[in-house]
Amino acid sequence: MTLASGIDVGTGAVKAVIFRVEDGQEDWLARSTLRIRQRDPVSFHTGHFYSMTSHARGARFLDPKTVTILDCGALMGGR
Repeated sequence: MTLASGIDVGTGAVKAVIFRVEDGQEDWLARSTLRIRQRDPVSFHTGHFYSMTSHARGARFLDPKTVTILDCGALMGGR
C-alpha cells in the first residue's frame, strides 16, 4: 500500500488531497479546499488538477523511483 498526497496553492484557493494506492486501485481518503479569495474555486474534479496529475505521472515515468513531485506553477488568469 502507498499513500500519496497533493497540495495546490493557487491564487484563489488552496486544495489538498490524500489517497491510497493498492493493487492498482486508487482510493480517495481525504480532500479539502480553503478559499483565499471570496470567489468560488474551480471544482475539484476539473481544470488544473488534471494537468498536475499528468505532470506527476510523467515524472514517475521518467524516474520510477520518484516519491515526491512538486509543481510550482504560476497559472494566471485575467479578469
